[in-house]
Amino acid sequence: MAANIGEMFYVGETPWHGLGRQMKSLLTLKEALKAGGLNWEVEECDLMTSEDIPAPAIHRKALVRTDRPKGDYRRVVGVVHRDFIPIQNRDGARIFDRLLGSGASVYSTGGYLGCGEVVWLQAHLNRPFAIGKDDLIEPYALWVNSHDGTRAFTIGLTLVRVVCQNTLALALEQGTRHTMLRLAHRYDKYALADASEEFWQRVHHGLIYARTCYDLMAGVKLSDRDAQALVEQLLPMPKTKNEVFGAGSQQSKALDSRIQKIELARKTILKLRHAGRGTDLPSARETYWGLLCAITEYVDHFDALDRGGFAHGVIGAGMHLKQRAQRLLQDAAAKAA
Repeated sequence: MAANIGEMFYVGETPWHGLGRQMKSLLTLKEALKAGGLNWEVEECDLMTSEDIPAPAIHRKALVRTDRPKGDYRRVVGVVHRDFIPIQNRDGARIFDRLLGSGASVYSTGGYLGCGEVVWLQAHLNRPFAIGKDDLIEPYALWVNSHDGTRAFTIGLTLVRVVCQNTLALALEQGTRHTMLRLAHRYDKYALADASEEFWQRVHHGLIYARTCYDLMAGVKLSDRDAQALVEQLLPMPKTKNEVFGAGSQQSKALDSRIQKIELARKTILKLRHAGRGTDLPSARETYWGLLCAITEYVDHFDALDRGGFAHGVIGAGMHLKQRAQRLLQDAAAKAA
């Protein structure tokens, strides 16, 4: 499937990629695992070379889906180091579910990427708040796990701006410990459960801080000139071409392409600042908050088309860009206030 999505479900607005099963209402964990295609397990397999006399790969092992037949190219979901402890989808999801009130109908989306390398569930927390009067923000809890070692076992908060369904980076006060828990795959499910419960007891502090930060940004006006300067600071141009790059060389062409993409990104963000979704709301009109919303709209609805959709905007490089934008604009708004 496109956007690197294997299977998924969603509640509400159809995603930009148009993929997945649309559900009428929030799901329970049992329903979410079924709708998201997550009712499968992985097992460990030794690796061997394909030579006439096979040699073992003693420092690595494969993780394979037990629901797919041997020989199926979609069976292998990861090659990991020997100390990697796999967490089954059901075990990880149950840890997550206990934090939310086991058995409640809270799940709004979930599924897996690729052949099952990365799995996720997202749950609605029913703790909305507004920036200004009408700019509604919905908090969600997110669980992500990988079977290929590319992502830690992760539980955290994410925010969705209702008017445009953009996923915001959560405002941070003291690093990510208040809003995101990441644990390497060297812990068993019992240790993960203990750490998750401890984390969840303090995680809602991040929501209070986020609202304070967004209210600040929504209350400070931002000129076009200053907005352009901030976007250029967020997306700087690469250093000028090294003279060793010959005209028409592969390095020169790659650099030209990168410069063009940055120029297009800057132009798109500044356009969305005035013509994006929700720009008519007083909280966003010519404010620092409006510029942050334009950046998130760019990442989720434009940049994601080329970079893997959900993974890019919520758990990948797109979210890192949003976090940098959040810090940059938060500091600038505080100075301008």
